[in-house]
Amino acid sequence: EESEHQWLSFAVFTFFIITGAVLIDWSSELPGVHDGGKLSAEGTIYDSAGDAILYKAENGMHVSLNGNSAQAQFGTCLVQHEEITFACLGEEGIVWFSEEDTVELGWLPMSLGSSIIASQLSLNSLDQMLIITQEGTANSLAAMDLGGNASPTTNLEGNMHFEAVTTTEDGWLVGGSWQAPSNWLGSDQTQVPLMFELVISVQWDGTNAPSTKIVHMGDQGRIHGIFATDDISKGTRLGLSHMLIDTEIFRTPLGGFYNHSMSPNTKKTQEGHKWFLDVIEDIKIGDEILVTYTLYKVEDINKLSIISQFMQED
Repeated sequence: EESEHQWLSFAVFTFFIITGAVLIDWSSELPGVHDGGKLSAEGTIYDSAGDAILYKAENGMHVSLNGNSAQAQFGTCLVQHEEITFACLGEEGIVWFSEEDTVELGWLPMSLGSSIIASQLSLNSLDQMLIITQEGTANSLAAMDLGGNASPTTNLEGNMHFEAVTTTEDGWLVGGSWQAPSNWLGSDQTQVPLMFELVISVQWDGTNAPSTKIVHMGDQGRIHGIFATDDISKGTRLGLSHMLIDTEIFRTPLGGFYNHSMSPNTKKTQEGHKWFLDVIEDIKIGDEILVTYTLYKVEDINKLSIISQFMQED
């Protein structure tokens, strides 16, 4: 009798081991788990777009395209526009791009028309590209179209540091901070200069340097979110924030720049394999778009309900 119990225990143990192995094997098919996901054991993923991933390993930054990885020590951004993926890799006068139909060719260079270094990009529906440039420790702005027509660099007053950019109907909104001079208002010059929240509206006429207008100057701090340029009524749908394609969640620019709050003015609404951002409280001009972060519930092909925190939102 004791032997029968031992064999029964062994059978149950074996069953759980086999089941666990099957579940582990299935995990490679779950949403958010793909070849690039293996990078989590090798480094930190900084950005992704299309078939490209920008990540930091022990020996520095790398960019992976369609599974092929290369050193990108000064890489800062990946941006998807229609069927083209753009990469800011810290090279003077160049951004790199890859088209879905010719991804096997790897990264191809696109001239920026001047010696600027792109740290961030944003493309609008007119195929105009706003370029956040790195100038010393501060940022400036330039623009170009996909035909190669480039603008001069905008001359900005003071040191501005840009961290977020999103398109509008007639241009872009750019958020970050303005750095006060070391002697501003008699501040102690031995201290780190003060940084103040900043949001600017940017437009480009296709020829001259991008024009800018300050739409928000706040308290000490920095902006890395989205602010309303007009009053927005409760019930308004702001647009698509995330979508599930095959087994991966993709984040749109709208879904990439809002911030977290326990007192949100918007919420994510799931409709099938898409998530939309809906306004739940009236938003006034200058207010920040805020969401309470949640886990995503995704139905996989086997109709198993899976809660997975595969999308990092920050």
